[in-house]
Amino acid sequence: MQCSDIAGSLNQLNSAIQDDVVRLEELQQIMGDLTQIRRKRRCRAAIARHRTECEGYHAQCHRAASASLNEVAELVRLVTGLETELRGFLPIIETVGGISGELRDIAKKTRMLGFNATLRRRAGRGDAQLWRGADEIRRLAERADASAGSVGEKLASWTGRPVS
Repeated sequence: MQCSDIAGSLNQLNSAIQDDVVRLEELQQIMGDLTQIRRKRRCRAAIARHRTECEGYHAQCHRAASASLNEVAELVRLVTGLETELRGFLPIIETVGGISGELRDIAKKTRMLGFNATLRRRAGRGDAQLWRGADEIRRLAERADASAGSVGEKLASWTGRPVS
């Protein structure tokens, strides 16, 4: 009988152990599921942090792009204003070009006067003072012509149009 009681107790103990093993396996499955859930939550949290960082970078990029566009718009405004200012100078440049042309004509006529005085000198007419004056007139005419020519060339190169 004692063996039978011990066998019965062992059977109960074995059944209890089997139930505990099943519960243990269920607990292991639950623990595995909880571990996966925890990993997924960590992953979702990391994704959320990454999204937040990306949104921050996106906002920074958007601000930088907006600032760049504003700077480009300001540059366009300045260039347009500068073009308007430069167009205002064109009549002045044309006037200076006209004055340069007049100076060249004056220099040409003055040179002719100096040339006539030189001819008179060679012909023996006039005195030394007249001859010195004629030489000085010719030199001044040459300088005026060269200066007027230089101004005309610079204006032409700057405007891209010949200056008379």
